[in-house]
Amino acid sequence: MISIVIPCFNEEKYLPQLLKSIKNQTFKNYEIIVADNDSTDNSRQIARKYGCRIVSGGLPGKGRFNGGKAADHDIIFFDADVLIKKDFLERFLFFIEKYDLDIATCTVRPLCSKLSHKLFYFLKNLFVYLTHNIYPHAQGQCIFVKKSIFKKTRYDTSMKHGDEHDFVYRATKHGKFKFITRLCVYNYCRRIQKEGFFRLLFKSIYPELLRIIGYDLSKTVVDYEWGKF
Repeated sequence: MISIVIPCFNEEKYLPQLLKSIKNQTFKNYEIIVADNDSTDNSRQIARKYGCRIVSGGLPGKGRFNGGKAADHDIIFFDADVLIKKDFLERFLFFIEKYDLDIATCTVRPLCSKLSHKLFYFLKNLFVYLTHNIYPHAQGQCIFVKKSIFKKTRYDTSMKHGDEHDFVYRATKHGKFKFITRLCVYNYCRRIQKEGFFRLLFKSIYPELLRIIGYDLSKTVVDYEWGKF
């Protein structure tokens, strides 16, 4: 049994697609926890329709933390705007068992065909791959962590940016981590379509560089909207 945790804020457009792709999985032994940040749309109703547990959320970091606390089993965090193939959970858990992993992530691919969008996701995946042995990262679209490791690891919910990277780096002090390149989740391109390639690349890199040098990211350093598109 695993616990799937999804942070959510006004995700009525995307959440049903993710929940449908989870429902269609070949692996069925899971619970779904939606950590909702007081959505003003139909997100909560959608979550209830799919039989999800609903807990109080916040910004994505707080949502992941609250959902992880409520989880009864080992955890997979998904962002609300991803899709997974029907055998993803089965294969993901197979590799986790095969490599005896405590923390894991996978490749993220875009659900769009524009070259600049593909390049953006390629660069993000490349960064995770190149740093996974020296300074582990994981994109929030998909993170696995054993419940025992989650309990041991401090999750800084005050962070406005990069909370998932910070958490994974801390978690790897307590367990074995791997970037599983043979699997992927698919991400809607809504943010890059709104922000553009260079602007979003800056917003991805700049806070991470500040985090690495120890800057306090409880302060907002780039404008990053949630639940508005």
